[in-house]
Amino acid sequence: MNISIDGDLEQAVPIVQRAADLLEVTRLDEIINELSRDSQNEIRSILLKRAEAILADEAEDERWERQRAA
Repeated sequence: MNISIDGDLEQAVPIVQRAADLLEVTRLDEIINELSRDSQNEIRSILLKRAEAILADEAEDERWERQRAA
């Protein structure tokens, strides 16, 4: 992640630390709800594609394991 902060480093450190703290306690759905509808739809599309890929990989692994066991 790239962050650009104008000003001196002493002011930047607490801002970056607070942002990191917020990331630890903020749920993804809270962040997504702040985005535009188009951005929300794009994120959901990406997550669905990744989920499909994971399921396909798991199915392939299961097929391979069954073939190996046979």
